[in-house]
Amino acid sequence: MSEDTLEHTLARLETEPDEQSRQHLWNRIIEHIKGSRRGFSAKKAITFLQPLQNRRDFDNLEKVADALLNYGSDHPGVRRRYAQALIERGSLAAAIAILDTLATAATKKSNPAEYDEALGLLGRAYKQLYLNASGLKRAKTLEKAIDSYMRGYRRNRVDNYWHGINAAAMLHRAATDRVRLSGKYSRPKARAREIGAKIRTVLEAKSKLSPWDTATIAEAYLVLGDFDKALFWYSRFANTDAVRAFTLGSTLRQLQQVWRLDSAGERAREIVSMVQSALLAKEGGVLDLKCENIDIDFLHDLQEDKQFEAVLGNDAFNSYRWFVLAIDRAHNVAQILDPTDSAVGTGFLVRGSDIAESLGDEKLLLTNAHVISENERDRGALSRDQARIRFELFDDAAEFRAKEIIWSSPKDEHDATLLRLDRVPKAKETFPIARSLPLADGNQRVYIIGHPKGMKLQFSIKDNKLLALKDRFVHYRAPTQGGSSGSPVFNEFWELIALHHAGGFNVPKLDGDGVYAANEGISILSIVEQIRSSLAA
Repeated sequence: MSEDTLEHTLARLETEPDEQSRQHLWNRIIEHIKGSRRGFSAKKAITFLQPLQNRRDFDNLEKVADALLNYGSDHPGVRRRYAQALIERGSLAAAIAILDTLATAATKKSNPAEYDEALGLLGRAYKQLYLNASGLKRAKTLEKAIDSYMRGYRRNRVDNYWHGINAAAMLHRAATDRVRLSGKYSRPKARAREIGAKIRTVLEAKSKLSPWDTATIAEAYLVLGDFDKALFWYSRFANTDAVRAFTLGSTLRQLQQVWRLDSAGERAREIVSMVQSALLAKEGGVLDLKCENIDIDFLHDLQEDKQFEAVLGNDAFNSYRWFVLAIDRAHNVAQILDPTDSAVGTGFLVRGSDIAESLGDEKLLLTNAHVISENERDRGALSRDQARIRFELFDDAAEFRAKEIIWSSPKDEHDATLLRLDRVPKAKETFPIARSLPLADGNQRVYIIGHPKGMKLQFSIKDNKLLALKDRFVHYRAPTQGGSSGSPVFNEFWELIALHHAGGFNVPKLDGDGVYAANEGISILSIVEQIRSSLAA
């Protein structure tokens, strides 16, 4: 690969939307790295890694960094990014071994910026070990996390406030968990408050704040126990255009895993709900929700809270209301299981009269024919008698059965089955059906609610870019995880537009020009038309 070709490939990766094409380009770059005779300078090596770090593509970040390290480009910046990829992928021991070689006096003198970054990541690796572990070793890993963060903070208390706020958070966690630390960290909660107050004072005195400054001020107020001000600053951070979905996802994990705000009272839950709503509103946002953490009454009450609305401001509050509407939609989504209690797919409730007047206002279940069908063309589908149906958000203990198949179209046609259940679920209002499909102009987004990987008691609400429309088919961005078959697909107003039925990395494009990585749904309007024709006949 020539230098010009390499530059062109890197430029193309900045805008290439197709995941399969992107993977092919990265594979070419990895082969080019392996074939290099002299390796690459640190600056050049970082141009390979930075786009992957920005996109949070840690699979390829690990592969590219590994190739650079093994084929003549062993630089501190490469090793540090390699360690970050290992942390994200769960290989904590390997990451710690690499970071220990970077967090040395030699690196501190020769490359202080990399030294600071290595200390921050070392703290993060030990923090994750603490959160994952149990027993006596937890105290040791927690103290190592605090030590790593404090080494970075002490070196530069003005610029390394990221290290300081993480040290404060873990000291606060030590006090909450009653973990006995060594003498240098006696009175951990008081020490945490001291650090939090100093960081807050320094940052609030700045004339111009970055999004990361506002996030740090917000966490400082958590350390100080002021949840009202924490909500204000987290709202400023989360609803800034420069903050991407992956950054909000990391913030949400910190709030839930380290601070455990889901169970820390109403004001704490307000912060979590606000960040969740902001995350889902971002392009590429994915929100995984455990049913046990969803209190729909609390979410609705918060919509009427004028103080909450005032703190968030108009745009952020509208995002929150939009998020609550998404949770309302999730109430009508069911998980479908086989007789062994293994998850097979998803289904959702529709109102009969929205499908055909003759069906009245009864709540019916719609899913894929390849999930439930008694047509011999749908091999592998559950029969009506085999299917177990659970609506986990409003009644996870109740199990529904399919009483009757009203209509079905095999998987090679509309891949849809409409069922009558053995009793009426206590669900909320069914989804409104969109009167038309959105334009596939490259700017539209659609949303899927389903059970990722068949996980019970958990929902995934995923943003997808609308790719193409043709006849009964709707194509949208990336392949979903298993368990999504039969999921509802919504437009930006949470109106039903399609029944999800397939996805893959080699889906034929609707214009006939090649293949791409995509999801495929069946237009709900097309399904309704077929049902009405069938019932009329």
